[in-house]
Amino acid sequence: MTRIALITLYLLAAVAAIIIFNANVGAGEAAIAIWAIASVLLGWGTGQITFALLAFLAVPLAVPFGYPNSYEFSEPMPIWWGVGVCAIFSAGLVFLSALLKLVVEAHRHRKPRRSGAFLRSG
Repeated sequence: MTRIALITLYLLAAVAAIIIFNANVGAGEAAIAIWAIASVLLGWGTGQITFALLAFLAVPLAVPFGYPNSYEFSEPMPIWWGVGVCAIFSAGLVFLSALLKLVVEAHRHRKPRRSGAFLRSG
């Protein structure tokens, strides 16, 4: 149940980031932060490295948005282009946080080694 909730939260954060990117109101950093936090939560919460591939679902979701709604200067890049770049970093965050959790869990469950010198001296 927790896994489904984390995946849903992650996908909602990705959609929220796409909508913020489309609005082009200067809150791109907030969108990236929301998506990054959801990425770390997904990776750490599930411990599944393969969930890093979920980041790339955001690119096809962003394609229908086309170009930003408002822009002042020259022709902007399409929304999916920026989302694709952010998806690469999001996938990396999911991968690294899941890997870190696996390492921490493996270290926690490892039996402590006993030193031979300590046993011989007694």
